[in-house]
Amino acid sequence: MEQIKTHGQKQCVFFDHRDSAILSGSATCELMSLPQERIVEIKDGCSAALEADLKSNKKKVIEKKQLLEDTQEKMYSVEEKWIKNEITRDTYDRWYSTYNSTILNLKGAIERLGQNDGRAFTILEKNLEMLTDIRFVYSKADIIQKREFVNLVFDSNLYYQEGIYRTPTMLNIFSHNSLIMKEKG
Repeated sequence: MEQIKTHGQKQCVFFDHRDSAILSGSATCELMSLPQERIVEIKDGCSAALEADLKSNKKKVIEKKQLLEDTQEKMYSVEEKWIKNEITRDTYDRWYSTYNSTILNLKGAIERLGQNDGRAFTILEKNLEMLTDIRFVYSKADIIQKREFVNLVFDSNLYYQEGIYRTPTMLNIFSHNSLIMKEKG
């Protein structure tokens, strides 16, 4: 079989192979589309995980705020001792930089953990329904996205043999119709 090399990938020069890939790809995409019940399961699971993360983040924010308050008190104490000439300049500089660094890190962590703008929920809601129509998703993708999709779904194990695309592996989430796919070849 004659093949040409394109960007490190082998591409078959026989047009009927490429055409059959397009035709079988759309049929395969239909079979890989997830049923609505599965989408609901995924949505519920993801929502529960996101809620758990938000709850965990709220606890972490409370802990970090307490730690911030404690560190600020320590820094205030160091400043007081410096003003009263109870510590040397070197001691003051060392503790001031340590506490100041800790305070800045804690404030950043509190800000990151405290962000709850619902972006994750929005992305989930917007894109999850697309999994019911994999053919549409695949048709709207550019060539690089299609290649990545195929590599991801088939774990980079898709090959062409005897007029049929074959693979020993497939992402479990898309394999609910694998027996039908096997029958159709």
